[in-house]
Amino acid sequence: MEETDYKGVSYSVSGDIRKMGYRDGYGIIEIKANQTAVISGIPVGTMVDVTEDDHKFHEKVRITPDTSTEIVIDKETGEPGVEREVVNKRKLGELDLSKVITYKSSEVAQEDSDKDVTFPFTVTLTSTDFNIADYINTGNPSIDGITPNGWSQTNAKSISMTFNVSANAPQQIKNIPYGTSYTVTEAVTDTETWKKITGDVNGTIDSELTTVSITNEKQKKKPKYGDLTVTKSTTGSYADTDKQFSVLVEFENSKENISGITASGATVTVDSEHFVKVSFEVKDGSSVKISQIIYGTSYTVTETTDGEYTTTVNGTAANTVSGMIDETTPSFTAAFVNTAKPVLIKIIKQDGKGNAVSGAQFAIYETKADAEAKNNN
Repeated sequence: MEETDYKGVSYSVSGDIRKMGYRDGYGIIEIKANQTAVISGIPVGTMVDVTEDDHKFHEKVRITPDTSTEIVIDKETGEPGVEREVVNKRKLGELDLSKVITYKSSEVAQEDSDKDVTFPFTVTLTSTDFNIADYINTGNPSIDGITPNGWSQTNAKSISMTFNVSANAPQQIKNIPYGTSYTVTEAVTDTETWKKITGDVNGTIDSELTTVSITNEKQKKKPKYGDLTVTKSTTGSYADTDKQFSVLVEFENSKENISGITASGATVTVDSEHFVKVSFEVKDGSSVKISQIIYGTSYTVTETTDGEYTTTVNGTAANTVSGMIDETTPSFTAAFVNTAKPVLIKIIKQDGKGNAVSGAQFAIYETKADAEAKNNN
């Protein structure tokens, strides 16, 4: 019990009192939740008015009754007295998680898809003077449960959850009691593409909205591109310069997305972002150029063989060549040369019974027109 004196009148207060005193002519008492304070020694006829100061973490729900009351004699006990009940509840706030992405330099490719890259944020909520676990999945209609559901509980005073956050998709945690401590960590290992710039974030929920952002910087430079050209030559006395030869070029890059490869006059087939095929036909004197090949991409160029021709590529007897487009070889040409093989003609003159005719003579002309002109003379 504490006693005090104000304007010649002594008062005593009992109960779970944290603080007692006067301010601007009013008695001041601090008590905990679910506790009662009894003030005795108040003269009969005194008007009693109970108010409550604003609290950092709680809001006042009601004071019953909420009007000034004169001290009167209790008919049953014969004692003068009045009662006041003050009801409070914790204020609730929202924690917003956002991702900020930056770029190391102007050489780093800035792509719209960067804003969709997700990063794992682990949020830990901790309380000291109440059980925060009571605020999740309790089914208690008097408590606004923390959303979303799915929190793991370390103990009654600590819960945690991991969220995937991107620049285009922030996350919100609602109905967090004021006074809750939070820690936000990003469980990501720096890669050749992304580096975490800001560290863990700690704080206390003490407002309606708290925003936490973690910044990641894109490191990777803009890709460099090369090209590949296939040329065709046919040679030999019997070569058909209009003959088309089929070519297939296969590209592979396990680290980069090479689906942007282009080629005019060819069919580009994207099997995956790491594997692309280009097919086309070429004839004597023609060529096909393939562009937008990211450095580090390997290639294999294969021409379908033809039994009437021998094939070389860049001077080597082969119908295929492989390599890589990179800093050393940003541009490559596969020069295919097809040489027509000599034609062996065996002519046998037979009679109607299939017997060889001796003494028969033949004349071979370069063209049909030459033969007809000879016969007409």
